[in-house]
Amino acid sequence: PLQFTKTSGAGNDFIIIDARAPGLDKVLREEYGINSRAEFAKLLCRRGHGIGADGVVLVENAQDADFSWDFFNSDGSHAEMCGNAARCVARFAHAKGIAKSEMRFKTAAGIVKAKILDGGGVQVMMLPPRLVEKDLPVLVDSGVPHAVIKETKLNDTRKLRETALANRYPKKAGPRGSNVTFYAPTGPAKIVAISFERGVEDFTLACGTGAMAAAYAAKLEQPAQNVFEVRMPGGRLEVEFPADQNVVLLRGPAQLIAEGIVLKEALNEII
Repeated sequence: PLQFTKTSGAGNDFIIIDARAPGLDKVLREEYGINSRAEFAKLLCRRGHGIGADGVVLVENAQDADFSWDFFNSDGSHAEMCGNAARCVARFAHAKGIAKSEMRFKTAAGIVKAKILDGGGVQVMMLPPRLVEKDLPVLVDSGVPHAVIKETKLNDTRKLRETALANRYPKKAGPRGSNVTFYAPTGPAKIVAISFERGVEDFTLACGTGAMAAAYAAKLEQPAQNVFEVRMPGGRLEVEFPADQNVVLLRGPAQLIAEGIVLKEALNEII
């Protein structure tokens, strides 16, 4: 049977499966009647009928890194990067002996370096966000595109949802559109933020790339600040832009929640 680990990065939850041994696709097809990994991820992520998660991470072998991942959103679509999932998979890999406390792993967005911190936190090092479009809303690529919108209040979720849906498809984001991240400054180098994530098509409790994109937008207004505290509904993240380094550091919690096996009924279609 397929074994899984449920993880959470500041409330952004993921199902992680060790797929380093060959034969996963054959098992899905012959034992579970599933014809693709995308279909598997979509069924597994259903809340109320599946295990429930924002995404699925399949850990695979890599020749030039400690491991690689095959990452799926809850709708079965691929995502190039997810900062919270990156921290969670690093914590998983260290706990399972796949990698040491400092590691490198391959993603569709390139190599990610991660470091296990004291107290269950994880730091990931990635390429810095890139400004794609400076007209409002600002479009920032932080591994995946985010339309970043500054708001004074983030508690009117109905208004935010309407605004998010209206800004899901910026022209320069490509046919899949972008995530939409709202942020509000609360003090020097401190912001609150919330992200409407493509592939989930809803607000999530946290979004690592959204935190990076929001911090980048805040840094455009506070260029002297290099470290930002980003409060999201699921918890606190920290984004650092090291001086004279072409990287960004994302720090935050990564919890190992539960382990189990995937039963066939978790993948049944609901009629």
